[in-house]
Amino acid sequence: MNASTSAWSALLDIIVEPSKAFRGIEKNTKWLWIPLLLLLLGTMALFAYYYSVVDFDWYKAQTLAAMPADQADQAEQFIKRGTVMTSVLVGTAVVTLVVYLIYSIYLLLVHKLSGDQEHGFGHWFSLSVWSGWPGILSVIAMFGYLLFTGNNQINESQLNFLSLNSLVTQYPNDHALAGVMNGITPFLFWTIGLAALGLKLWTNRSFGKSLLIAAAPYVVLYGIWFAIAAA
Repeated sequence: MNASTSAWSALLDIIVEPSKAFRGIEKNTKWLWIPLLLLLLGTMALFAYYYSVVDFDWYKAQTLAAMPADQADQAEQFIKRGTVMTSVLVGTAVVTLVVYLIYSIYLLLVHKLSGDQEHGFGHWFSLSVWSGWPGILSVIAMFGYLLFTGNNQINESQLNFLSLNSLVTQYPNDHALAGVMNGITPFLFWTIGLAALGLKLWTNRSFGKSLLIAAAPYVVLYGIWFAIAAA
């Protein structure tokens, strides 16, 4: 069966021929560093550019307006371009790695309990990273949005113009459900679908069972997030 022959070919294959990519990835878990670094650097470059061009006085006013008055007074002195940019860049890297780590541990435990001794942590971390690789297309789309709109008064939710909130619900930033809806994008479902396909190919489970395993953490996370926000 056809399999990707290098990490570089897998970058394209995971988007257009994911089965081919996963066959190569299963035997070459060290390939994961290529998509991981490219995605991290791409996302960090996006936010660095965003915070360097955004009208920061406008951004600060928007941010403070969404806070309770007592919190806004305390936060005002800390909302500076360099401080915000640094915290977002560091936070992006840390959160991305933590999410991949937790998801990998979850997959490892599920498959250890089912008796799978063939695939170790490296396989599941690799699957987590590669399943998230199409997110680079979201980064490119947001870069394009920033470059071609010519508008420097765009908040983060507007930048994420493919989210469920931007496309459907359109909650304002201070709405309790805005964060949940901003987190749901077509790329989230693409990631889950790829993870399910990888599980199917590597474990010979049915796609239905693989999809259930792949989606469960997201369903729990977003379900709890939605319940808390809606309460």
